[in-house]
Amino acid sequence: MLTNDRMPTMGTKTVDGDQAYETFITRDQIWNWQANCQRAVDMLRQKKRMSSDAKVIAAMLQ
Repeated sequence: MLTNDRMPTMGTKTVDGDQAYETFITRDQIWNWQANCQRAVDMLRQKKRMSSDAKVIAAMLQ
């Protein structure tokens, strides 16, 4: 098992690659990332449905 000082991070976050001041990713940050991804997927699905509805309406008007 890895100890806290050996836990993996997401890579260097500084331009020069200095890892001395890196912090670990918290569960809250992961959950926030998951929630943001789910919202984005839901928005894309909604836009796709709206696009399909617009095509149907345009076809009906012709």
